Amino acid sequence: MHSDQQLRQPSVLFDQELERLRKVARHNELAYAAALRMCIVEEVAPPLWLLQAIDELMLDLLKREKSTKRGRHAGRIARYCQDMRDYTRYDAVEEVRRRRQEYHEKADDMATYSAEQRKRYGCIDKIRKWFRYGTFPCASMYLLGTDAFASPSAVRASYRRVKRRSRSKEDALRYYVFWGDFLKRLGVPWPGSYDPGMKFTPFYDLKL
Repeated sequence: MHSDQQLRQPSVLFDQELERLRKVARHNELAYAAALRMCIVEEVAPPLWLLQAIDELMLDLLKREKSTKRGRHAGRIARYCQDMRDYTRYDAVEEVRRRRQEYHEKADDMATYSAEQRKRYGCIDKIRKWFRYGTFPCASMYLLGTDAFASPSAVRASYRRVKRRSRSKEDALRYYVFWGDFLKRLGVPWPGSYDPGMKFTPFYDLKL
C-alpha cells in the first residue's frame, strides 16, 4: 500500500471481526498483531485502541530482547545505546576542540593580565595545563560520570567511527536521538546525561 493511497472505510463485518480480536487479545496478545495485519491487508486505518496496544506490546518485546552478541548482531536497544555512546564521545571531542580554540583566541588578552587579575581568574593557568593532556584524554575526562565514559583510545575509536559513518546521510541517521519520553519508557538514559549523585567538577579540575 502506497503512502498516498486512500484508506478504505471499514465494513460492518470488518468491525465485528476487529472487535472479536480485541476480546481474544485478553487471552492471547497475538490477536493484536493479527488485528493490525488485518487492517493492513484491508487498507483500513487501525483504531486508536489497537495502536496503543501494539505500542505497549512492542515496547515490552524490545525491553525483553536479549543478546550476548555485540555489534550489528546485538539487541536493538543495545545497538542504539552503543551508537549513542559513540556519538556522545564524538560530541565530547568536538567540545574539547571548541573550548581549546576559544581559550587559544583569548590567550593574548590573558597574557596582559596583572598579577591581581591572574589571582582572581586562577583557573586560567589550570585550563592551559588541562589542555596539554591532549584532545582524546581530555574528552575522556569530560565524559566522567556518564554512560559514555571510556579510555582515550576508546574515545578515539568512537570518534573515528562516527566521523566515517557520518559521510553518508543515510548512515548518519543511526545517531538520531529519540525524544526523552520514548527513551524513558525503554529505560535508556538520555545520551551524555550524568549519573545520579554525580558532583559538579569544573572541566579543568578533571584528572585521568
